[in-house]
Amino acid sequence: MMRFVLIICQENSAGVNIQNTITLYTFFSLTITVSGYLTWNASIVVVSEVRCLNLISGRNKMNKNLGFWIAICCITTGFADKAFGQDRTVQKPVQIEVFTDRTLYITGESVRFFVIEPAGNDSTDRILYAEIITPDGVNISKGKYVINRGNASGCLVLPRDMLSGYYYFRAYTRYMRNAGPSAYSYVRLKVVNPLKSEVQVSDNSAGSVTLSIAEDSMQTAMVKITMANQKFNSRENVIVAVNANPDFESQGLCVSVVPVGTCETILTGISGAGGETGSGERHYHESRGVTLTGTLVDKSRIIPIPDKVVTLSVMGDKDFLASKTDQNGRFYFALPDYSGVRELFLSSIDYSGSNVNLLIDNDFCSIPLALPNPVFELSETENAIVLNLAMNNSISEEYDTGSRAVADTVHQSVSFYGEPTEILLMDKYIQLPTLEEYFSELPLEVKIRQTKEGKYFKFLSNDALMILNDPIVLVDWVVISDINQVLALSPQKIAKIEIVNKPYIKGNFTYGGIISIITNQGDFGGIDLPGSVLFIRYDFPVSVCGTEIPEPTSLNRPDSRNSLLWLPGFRLLPGEEGSLSFLSPDVPGKYSIILRGVLPNGQIILRSLMFEVADSSVKN
Repeated sequence: MMRFVLIICQENSAGVNIQNTITLYTFFSLTITVSGYLTWNASIVVVSEVRCLNLISGRNKMNKNLGFWIAICCITTGFADKAFGQDRTVQKPVQIEVFTDRTLYITGESVRFFVIEPAGNDSTDRILYAEIITPDGVNISKGKYVINRGNASGCLVLPRDMLSGYYYFRAYTRYMRNAGPSAYSYVRLKVVNPLKSEVQVSDNSAGSVTLSIAEDSMQTAMVKITMANQKFNSRENVIVAVNANPDFESQGLCVSVVPVGTCETILTGISGAGGETGSGERHYHESRGVTLTGTLVDKSRIIPIPDKVVTLSVMGDKDFLASKTDQNGRFYFALPDYSGVRELFLSSIDYSGSNVNLLIDNDFCSIPLALPNPVFELSETENAIVLNLAMNNSISEEYDTGSRAVADTVHQSVSFYGEPTEILLMDKYIQLPTLEEYFSELPLEVKIRQTKEGKYFKFLSNDALMILNDPIVLVDWVVISDINQVLALSPQKIAKIEIVNKPYIKGNFTYGGIISIITNQGDFGGIDLPGSVLFIRYDFPVSVCGTEIPEPTSLNRPDSRNSLLWLPGFRLLPGEEGSLSFLSPDVPGKYSIILRGVLPNGQIILRSLMFEVADSSVKN
């Protein structure tokens, strides 16, 4: 519920009094309910008259003649509809469709995928969570990927040491976790490790799963695939015509060209999956990017700590974020638009001590599963296919023709506050024994003050926001709330101190200036960090992934492609006569061109066409 109070304050027209009367009036009462999730309650009645002090730097004379000023105060109880710009309303999870380039793989290969959100989902999620898991739900490989216009693509690498067996590729958004694993999208994979004889087993042989659909049960008339010739020699240019009907529309298409027998068509559903409900945590739409959530708790009493500020810094970057815990001790961070793996530093700045725990939510689903796991067997045909896949994979590793996911490690070079108003370079001054003496002896814009509660920093400013709000103190761009620890830093370990003598608004917080201490080694100057801090390695979305399959560039270079072509996000306009082309492989055999996608009504579209590559060693 939100309550709005209209506050009207009239100043003396002469502007000479430092005390003014504030009158609170109530004019009407109104309750509004939006979609069953948000209730507004606004009311206006004469409440009281109070005296307020003019806090503008203690001056006894105002410089401006003002009539009335009006402020609307918003008091929130029991509901918060936004967390740093993230959509936090809870609705029915959307469904997504997942396609992979193949379903039969060799360990060490990349599983390339394409994800489509059908029209009408109205999803605001920008982050996709993709995993390869065992039938028991144990994570083997995982990654986060950006959703752009309802589509996402990428790849996950199969570890070389994993056992042969059935595995599952699954994809979901954070919001889908409210409904649990039964709401996710799955594709069953058959993985072979040619160097190990052991097979991954579980007790989940019971249950059923539908892996393929006949083309006549799907939408096939909307698109046609044709070829002028369906027999080729190695390294010939293959041209495929793709024609769409005039009324054709799609939410996304993908094309894969793979050996026959390596791609089951589509996984449409799972029965017998365990963990069909959510984890009990409330998950929200990630409308801006990756979020990090958690709970601040008191270790001794195992209870949440509300109304405390938690800060987060991305190590190596010159920035930080702040979040205040709600009534359940929960905090929410909408993280910057980074990629790769980053180290994060979290701290509770106004609740330090060893009895505090920062509990971070698992960013990937960890609910146990019981997915179908039939007996793992290879047919005679599959054995021959696997042999070729393994040979090509070994050649690919030797020549390094495949690409892997690459983490973006570029760090922010400019501080979040821009240019400081003052910089204190420590080596330009006579060395003083303590840091406190630099602030007391040098003509800086900030000084150290003393009260019964202890020492604190205060800027020399007449700005009201600077007077009303405390400054933020950073050491190597990490917020440190214990001023005594800051003042105990050795001046010899400090390179410079940057000072910002103006109000700074960051998120929902206003700071009365910034004091940023940068050490020589970037090691916090050996400061004794409080117990309420946490360092973690956190996965951001993958920025570069080997979705493009390189073709051999010369006759002297072997062709090691197991998937000849993978085109996620293939575009085809209504009535368009499109085409695609690729180089036929060195390995003879039969290959399939498979086009898949989703229509606006959510129906899956599937077209396939087979061609053959002749064995060059056989003479006619």
